[in-house]
Amino acid sequence: MKKLSILFIIFALFIGSSLVFGAGSNNAKAKKVVTIDKMKLPATEAEGDVSVEQVLKKRGKKVQTTTRNLSFFEVSQLLWAGYGYNNIDEKTRTVASQDDAYPLSLYLATNNNIYRYLPDENAVEKVAESDIRKKLSDAAKKDANVYRSTFNIIVTGSEKKAGYRMPRNAKQYMLVEAGRVCQNIELEAIALGLAVKSTLNFDVKKVRSLLKLKGSDEPIAIITINKTSSKNAYDFKPIKARQESTQATTELPKRVAVVIPDRRVIEREYSDILATFRLVGVSVDVACPTLNEVRGDRGNIIRPNILIKDLRSSDYDGIVLVGGATGKKLYKDDALVARIVRDFYNDGDLIGALGRTPKILAMAGIVRNLRVASDLSQRKELKRAGAVWIDSPIEISGNIITAKGYVSGSGINSEDGFSGVNRFASDYVMTLKGKDVPERDYNKTKRRSLRQHLRSESFN
Repeated sequence: MKKLSILFIIFALFIGSSLVFGAGSNNAKAKKVVTIDKMKLPATEAEGDVSVEQVLKKRGKKVQTTTRNLSFFEVSQLLWAGYGYNNIDEKTRTVASQDDAYPLSLYLATNNNIYRYLPDENAVEKVAESDIRKKLSDAAKKDANVYRSTFNIIVTGSEKKAGYRMPRNAKQYMLVEAGRVCQNIELEAIALGLAVKSTLNFDVKKVRSLLKLKGSDEPIAIITINKTSSKNAYDFKPIKARQESTQATTELPKRVAVVIPDRRVIEREYSDILATFRLVGVSVDVACPTLNEVRGDRGNIIRPNILIKDLRSSDYDGIVLVGGATGKKLYKDDALVARIVRDFYNDGDLIGALGRTPKILAMAGIVRNLRVASDLSQRKELKRAGAVWIDSPIEISGNIITAKGYVSGSGINSEDGFSGVNRFASDYVMTLKGKDVPERDYNKTKRRSLRQHLRSESFN
């Protein structure tokens, strides 16, 4: 009997601990928020405007700087030159590493966020929404250049990774490799006509704390980079003009409203759209029937920042409708959303809808004689509203862009890495910019990449 009692107590404790751990995991999941943490950078160029010899001759020249943000292209070139891949398949990179350890990481401190460079993806991952430039400047012995710069690269390294074969020489290996990285970035910056300065005199503990580094990682160098006041501040002769610099550029609209339901938001659509908009600097307000936290179809949390009823077309340049995975109604008041969409349409704003949401456009009475794509379930309703329903992934007709959604299983994968919703979002952005979206043959997955339009966009 005594043995049975002991077994029963052990069993009860086991069940209790399981419930506690289960509750903890559910709470952690409930706190998870949908954020756009990763941004793909434009493809790099293998041929520069000037030779290495020209860059070396101009090294050390003092130039006038400005506080303008760097472009996505410039950021991509700098990070690739510092620690990127020449050939991802052959695993060759722009710097050599002892025993192929590659123990370094590159962090970016801008005037808004902190990012970490992902070399194998040529992307950046946001690690914090914070402007640490003032504290970083204080840690660097009050270096004013660090605070004034809108773009600081912090090179960090791990002795443990550097010396996994020969621990005795770990620090030497790590510092030599960091020197190569700094050298590459400095040369590339000057070649791009940017002002650059490396700082080694700083409080390691303070910078480590600012970046929240873990394990054996520690900061090694801070590289500040600024735009110069003149395009040819270094007086490179001859300098090859970039083709894009002769083309007229159209300023991106400042604000777009993304409308979501109050439950079961299709996260894949929502996240892809926000990622693309953010990549090119479009300011987004997330509108919803409620300002409470909204759970997506994958269980993650989305936080809207404006009520649908408070949307005014005069405040925005466009609107995008994102649907939910269940329910006959898309939003609590579909008629209200339809009236708002009609106001946007009448003001000449760009309307976007995908999945089941094009039915809202039908309710708004703005699709007559227009080519419209949607999930198959909306075909009859759109035809009744006078639309020309097309069994196509994406359709652009006037200032209306419609597309199938992921919920219908119509996501498209292509050679350039854009999914169906990425294509929808990129077409939306190109149309906002006044660009002509090229004809596409989906069978051959031909598509002009959005990266061609990112060279002049600001990164922050």
